[in-house]
Amino acid sequence: MGYKSPDEKNNYNDDAFGLVFLASAFEGNVDFAGTFLVLSAIGAISISRGILQKDDRLPGVVAVFTLLLAPIVSSIRLTGSLDNMSLPTTVEFGLVIISVVWSFVNWKQQEESIR
Repeated sequence: MGYKSPDEKNNYNDDAFGLVFLASAFEGNVDFAGTFLVLSAIGAISISRGILQKDDRLPGVVAVFTLLLAPIVSSIRLTGSLDNMSLPTTVEFGLVIISVVWSFVNWKQQEESIR
């Protein structure tokens, strides 16, 4: 049966959430961690409300959008403008790669189990 909830087919599930959130928070980048948390919540709510269909690739999409949006959030929070945007750190980039790869592994396994 596994460790997942009985209603797994209808829930947002990001297996890499803890790793991404805790590592970014531990690194001290509250903007990356906060952006990731908000986008994950939007994904979870959208699936639970039926706005989006469950797709195991969504956590990877959330991670990529976090990588793109966190520098914007950080710049606006610190300076009030987009003039001082910084590139994502190596840790953030690595976390996003892990999340994307893991989401595609989960998606591929789900697709193979359907066949």
